[in-house]
Amino acid sequence: MASSTFITSGLNLKFIDKGLSVISENEIIVILTTCQGTWQTSEFGRFLRLKLPLAYITYVDWCRRFLNYKSRFTSQAAGTCHMIPSQPSDCLSNNLPPTSIACLFASYGDGRRNYFRIRKPGRDDKKKVYDQIDSALARLREQLSGWGELSEMKAALNATINVPMASSSIGPNPGWTKSGKGMQIYMYQHNGSDFQASWPEVESLIRKHFAGWEGTWNIWTKLVQED
Repeated sequence: MASSTFITSGLNLKFIDKGLSVISENEIIVILTTCQGTWQTSEFGRFLRLKLPLAYITYVDWCRRFLNYKSRFTSQAAGTCHMIPSQPSDCLSNNLPPTSIACLFASYGDGRRNYFRIRKPGRDDKKKVYDQIDSALARLREQLSGWGELSEMKAALNATINVPMASSSIGPNPGWTKSGKGMQIYMYQHNGSDFQASWPEVESLIRKHFAGWEGTWNIWTKLVQED
């Protein structure tokens, strides 16, 4: 299947069927996830856990910041976005350039609730999941706009004093702009199914928050294992 690119409502949306090898330096992988310190064991969560184990540990550590006094995970992160910087060991083992992970907290938990296990709250209801993905995407756009603006400011300053801007594993990078120019995001098309959110629903929210954005959303249509 050849890659397909659609440019509608000011959004560049590209569907691809290749693996992680398509990623270039300082690009971003988006994952919809929970507040339970666990990337889903099926589909995309499992795929990333196997490929980027240190990024996964960093995500778990972030979730632990919201433990309550009984050392149980809470829902405080729901609807937020947390960016995980590139982990050198992960990139080296997969022959990847520096790559950041944007965790969008779509639900408190996942799967069905287990009433006999306090630590298994289950997936939030469909409307709540939708609202939390909505909120998390808004947070992601805000972060990227801020980084792009800072990149523009640094570029202007460096042009004045003639000092090249160094790239970083997370945050502003050369060529980025507030409008998203130079930014590339990757997401698995069926990640939302972990939370009963269909691709059309997720796509509508992406279009809502990234209309007019000059970067590109690259959508994996399937998970490709590469050596």
